[in-house]
Amino acid sequence: MKIAIAGAGDVAAYFIEEFSQSPHETVVLSRSLERNSSMSNIEIRTTDYTVDNLKHNIQDCDAIVSTLAGPNEAYVASHLAILEACIQSPRCKRFIPSGWTINMEDFPDQPLYLSTSRNAVLKALRAQSEVKWSFMCNYWFMDYILPASNRFLKDIGNEWIMNYTTNVFDLYGNGLQEITLTSARDTAQATLALLQAHDIPWSDFTHLSGQTLTPRELFALLKRHDPSWSLRNITLTDVLRDIIDTNAVESGVSGVLRLVGFTNCGKSPSERTLQWNTGILAGVHGRDVETFLADGRTNRVP
Repeated sequence: MKIAIAGAGDVAAYFIEEFSQSPHETVVLSRSLERNSSMSNIEIRTTDYTVDNLKHNIQDCDAIVSTLAGPNEAYVASHLAILEACIQSPRCKRFIPSGWTINMEDFPDQPLYLSTSRNAVLKALRAQSEVKWSFMCNYWFMDYILPASNRFLKDIGNEWIMNYTTNVFDLYGNGLQEITLTSARDTAQATLALLQAHDIPWSDFTHLSGQTLTPRELFALLKRHDPSWSLRNITLTDVLRDIIDTNAVESGVSGVLRLVGFTNCGKSPSERTLQWNTGILAGVHGRDVETFLADGRTNRVP
């Protein structure tokens, strides 16, 4: 199988490394030929994300995985172009759109600043039947529990509950809403497993879970490893005021994403979540927080 990865950013770096270790061929589609450390032996094909250009670039590929970020018109336009290129392609009929997100299936309106663009792509995907597709719902990348020096993913400020500069952990409300964490590498391996399962039906949404726990439980676990961590309570009123003061819904700043912390949309539905090392994920082992932290002590980017 030959797989194209659309995008060459932080998330793509994990997919490139994991796919490159598989028996399958990998090419990267990017607007530039600039390489990062994960792309040393990977073919890069430049694209402007028009249908004709994409058709040419994926003519020898069997599947395409998008890591393109949103939300904006470019996200929608590029995904619609990828879909159309796959429809017209005689070979490339498997498409993983860029989601890498929370429970889109049950909470299509969250987070607010992403919902419009993602739902536009979802509508187009559902309107056709020639291309197999699935949004991967990995929830929060577990990688964010490690400092920036131990991950490809850049810091996202107070959109994430841990501040490594101050060692302060933000606790939303009572901290009892469960959240799901899945590492980026484990997500990449699960995505590859799904692409290989081309002979079975795919769900519109593929749910993953490295571990589901409450923020209070996560804080307690982290504090056992590093007692310097402290709690800061964040109320719903605090977040709503931030959204109002900064016009966050329009600008896509952190206040809107922090609303997720007061809901259950950051928790994978256990009855619909793929199980590691069985079925589609046979041979794929997801890591829990303790295992991931241990890997972080021995690997620069676990």
